[in-house]
Amino acid sequence: MKPEQEQQLLQSMHDRIFDAITYVPDGKAAIFDKDTTLIQLSKNEAIDPADFKNQLTPMNPGGDYNAAQQFSAMVDTVPKVQADYSPSTVALSKTYQQIVDGANTKAEVDPAQKKTYDENYEYLNTETRIPNPGNQPDTVVNGPSAIALAYDENQAAYVTAVGGYRVAQNGYDLTKPADQRAFNAVAPGLQLNIDKAWNNWVRQGKQNVERAQNALVATINDIVSSIIADSQKAVGPEAWNTGGPAGQPWLLCYPLPGDWASGSSGATAFELKSSYLHTEKDSKFTSYGGGASWGAGLWSVGGSFNHSEGEQSAHMDANNLEINAKLTLVRVMRPWLNTLLFRTDGWWLKNQPMNSVSSGDLEGNAGKQLPLVPTAFVVMSDVTIKADFSKKDEKHIQKATSGSTSVGWGPFSISGHYSHSESHDKFTSSYDAGTIRVPGMQVVAWINSIMPACPPLSDPNI
Repeated sequence: MKPEQEQQLLQSMHDRIFDAITYVPDGKAAIFDKDTTLIQLSKNEAIDPADFKNQLTPMNPGGDYNAAQQFSAMVDTVPKVQADYSPSTVALSKTYQQIVDGANTKAEVDPAQKKTYDENYEYLNTETRIPNPGNQPDTVVNGPSAIALAYDENQAAYVTAVGGYRVAQNGYDLTKPADQRAFNAVAPGLQLNIDKAWNNWVRQGKQNVERAQNALVATINDIVSSIIADSQKAVGPEAWNTGGPAGQPWLLCYPLPGDWASGSSGATAFELKSSYLHTEKDSKFTSYGGGASWGAGLWSVGGSFNHSEGEQSAHMDANNLEINAKLTLVRVMRPWLNTLLFRTDGWWLKNQPMNSVSSGDLEGNAGKQLPLVPTAFVVMSDVTIKADFSKKDEKHIQKATSGSTSVGWGPFSISGHYSHSESHDKFTSSYDAGTIRVPGMQVVAWINSIMPACPPLSDPNI
């Protein structure tokens, strides 16, 4: 396989995921906006599903505390502003706390708008107490109210249904009559899933919740100081959980679907063949330099997630390739993160110029405080990679199946240590008759929102 074919394969995977989450069915809604969403393919990010099962959440207060801590730590990194995923050393929770604690305004509150804001905020939120280990006091979290939680869960089901339809559709070459017939046979069932999820969402209060959300947005510029105060309270001392790594406190994040690690819901079939690699001309993958992490080849030996020191890369010889997996989109919920502040006028940060948090675009955003926020990630499980592997390819596979070293192929880790795990367990893939079978789950992509340009004002004292 030529280097340009390897890049085309990576771009096809990227573009299919991007299309699946931003696709808008007729008369319905998109959850991820094309203009403000950045997908970054990850590399060698294998995870052990057991680390995240039965996670403690506002809806499952009796769940596993360690799983909640593990998940919250995994999603608390601000990624670097580049096409391929690379975690920075910046913690999202601490950075957000610094932003809201340093926010200032001279705007006066409109009492009528404040009343409207409070009523709708209380409609969408409720106070939840999360127990801490030992004799530590409970953590107080402003979690979603019952109707807001139903909204989030129904929205997640709708996103899954839309993604399942689009991932399946893009797996067929619809210029060929055989593929047209094959897709037409499955399309009605996939469309039915979308319609059912949409109807459940509507029946269980979609319009009610969105009216309240719109009311909040309509009031924000008249109650700037209140939004700052509410944001500060949400990350105040009582909101932080104790007992974190090295004694560090942490803020709770939780996933939708809640049982993503078990693979029991939200998964859809994913197939990618080298014989049909559909890519988009206006893809951020190419316009923003995607694929650089694999420039030396799809094979990587000796590297691991976030550590490429000593890694040796090689191009793939095989030309005919087929990837099959179960794909799950996992949305990241942060009850303490009030993104309304970023869309509010009339505030500044102490000793900072305007737009020091974000420029509102990818260009010129790399040095900002919070340019990107990870809002979801994509995991694949039951991964198989089938190809006409050469003898040279099989040497890499032999290293992976023997467990002698860490080996990666494209975004997948096929042997090595699990990422985001406190254990030192290792895993290996199996190989038989031209097919690699990869155990566990792989994070193959991170989905990020580009933060709006903010703060809107410079500190008047600088």
